[in-house]
Parts: sequence; structure tokens; C-alpha cells
Amino acid sequence: MPCPFIVWSNIALYVKQNKANLLFFRDKILFMDFWTRLKKEIKDKNTTQEWIAGKIGVPFGTFKKWLTRKTYPNLKEGVEISKLLETSAEYLITGTKPQKLSEEEQKLINTYRKLSPADKENAELAMNAWARKK
Repeated sequence: MPCPFIVWSNIALYVKQNKANLLFFRDKILFMDFWTRLKKEIKDKNTTQEWIAGKIGVPFGTFKKWLTRKTYPNLKEGVEISKLLETSAEYLITGTKPQKLSEEEQKLINTYRKLSPADKENAELAMNAWARKK
């Protein structure tokens, strides 16, 4: 599954290569449900549009224009919005939710993060060796 930065980068690349199709691409394909998902996430997180706008440093009027589809957030703003709403930019754009980790997987990741660089390297070598056996 691509990370949000790759999704946004692909959008930027498409737009750069297909300037003539920019309006159609943004209105009809990409952002068709972006606004619905954004509004739902704001409501589900029990926050306000004003709070989001203030946190990302844009005037509320600008944020309202995004919601009325008069303008669009840039890459940085889109990623900041997704972080504030504790979701992914990929979900806001495509509606595809990232796969959730199990509690056991999250514990393993947390343990890994506590390791020294040398221990991380050893753990990776061991995991790769185990994976090759299967």
C-alpha cells in the first residue's frame, strides 16, 4: 500500500504531465469524495473546521473554499490535515483505509523501536533468515 506522500506525489506528477486534464482530474476523479470524507472525519473526531484551519495555519475562509471546492489544499496542507484527523492522506483522497496492525504486531514494532542500531540490524538479519526458510 503506498504511503500518503507517494499518493500525493503521483497526483502532482499526473497534474504536471496532464495540465489540460487538471480540472477534470481533480474534480471528477480524485476529489469526488475527498470532501465528504474530510467532513465526516472532522465530525467523527468531534472537532471543527475552524480548529483544523487554525492548526495548519490557513485562514478559515481558505479552508471553507476547500470544502466548497473553490480551491484545493496543497501537499503539505493535505498531509497536515490527515495527521490532525489521525487518518491517512490516502484515505482522504481514495477512501482506502490503511491496514490496521494487530496488538501483537504493534508490540513487536514498539520493541524494535527501542533497540540500538546494532540490535536492529541483528533483528532484521534474523527475520530475513527466518523468512527465507519458509
